Amino acid sequence: MSSFASFLVGAGLLVQLVAIRLFSWADATRVSVLGRQLHWGCWFREHFGVPCPACGMTRSVILTLHGHFLQGFQLNPGGPVLVAAVASFAALMIVGGRSASTTSSRRAALIMIAFGWLFAAVLFGQWLMRIK
Repeated sequence: MSSFASFLVGAGLLVQLVAIRLFSWADATRVSVLGRQLHWGCWFREHFGVPCPACGMTRSVILTLHGHFLQGFQLNPGGPVLVAAVASFAALMIVGGRSASTTSSRRAALIMIAFGWLFAAVLFGQWLMRIK
């Protein structure tokens, strides 16, 4: 990937995080986008009576982007991890895209793989805690 394309990907991800922050709002029970409340339900919970691993993820991400880290973590610990992963990936794409070395590309890939495994472990762990 060219350095300009890497920069565009990283900048695009940061713009998306900022847009979510600007145009959405959440609390422990509701999500609003552009002032309109979303009425979502969890299909998994409705059919199996147990929350899915991603239950609360939308609210958690929005709360994290608004600086309410503890509240976001309490809803779903994966939210803050996901925000950190996306922000880190964006930064790596912007900064790392300028150097086309194989070493920096491998380092960025390893960091993102580590974030992916951390995200999966957090989601699975908190899900196991909820279904007990």
